[in-house]
Amino acid sequence: MNTSPGTNRYFIFLGVLFYMVVCLVPFSTRFLTRDTLEWYAIMMYGINLSLCNLTLYAQWSYGTKRKTLIEREIPAEVKKEARFLFLLSPVVIPLPSSFHFRSGGEYCDIYHHAGALFIAE
Repeated sequence: MNTSPGTNRYFIFLGVLFYMVVCLVPFSTRFLTRDTLEWYAIMMYGINLSLCNLTLYAQWSYGTKRKTLIEREIPAEVKKEARFLFLLSPVVIPLPSSFHFRSGGEYCDIYHHAGALFIAE
């Protein structure tokens, strides 16, 4: 039984899945603060942020494809740019840890510039 207009059980499940992944952020942050310059801590944090973004994208994608879940139509160019940004960040976020693993600690500059990509948009 659906008591709330504009939602369904799959949309709610995707929302709960997103919040479950968000609840892991403090865990991965603890590793990052304890082992700041270790590649596995940076990789775990990057993977966690990427999973947050992918689950949020899954919910957004599901919601925009169902006419009953949105009040008005979203322009195609907004959908295209949002899809690009959602799917770019899981690739960009783990990159600094792979550079750190290879170059021996010069990841900080790369990590800060990777975040500027999304702020500039």
